[in-house]
This record gives sequence, C-alpha cells and structure tokens, in this order.
Amino acid sequence: MSKLRTSGSTSALSSRDKLILVLIRERPGIQSGEISTRLGIPNPTVKRILALLVNMKLIEKKGVGRGTGYQAGQP
Repeated sequence: MSKLRTSGSTSALSSRDKLILVLIRERPGIQSGEISTRLGIPNPTVKRILALLVNMKLIEKKGVGRGTGYQAGQP
C-alpha cells in the first residue's frame, strides 16, 4: 500500500522519514553516510528517503558527489 505524499506536508511521512528530517534540522549540512551511521538505517534507504524529502521540498540538497549535504528547506 502506497502512502499519499503531498508537497510540503509532513503528515504522510513515516517515522523513519521524520527521524531523518529531525536530524537534518538539528545538523544542517549533514551527509547521507552520517545519517545512516547515526540512525542505523542502511545508506541506500537513507538516500531514497532524502530524495523523497527533497522532492517534497522539506529539505534542500547542497553540493555534489561525496560532498553532498542536506539542510532544512526554506519556508
């Protein structure tokens, strides 16, 4: 069963999605590998969730390649 996800809304996020969002808000510029390590979530899963959060405009992606970091989106 797929969840309906609307742009900018956190109500449709899973608990794992919300954990990642909170961590990004606490640590602007954090990278996917650090998120994976801190939360014990596999890196491919973290990257999938990050792409979802970027698409929902809840976070912003900064940089490219290994230097890519994430921060909370602008209201």
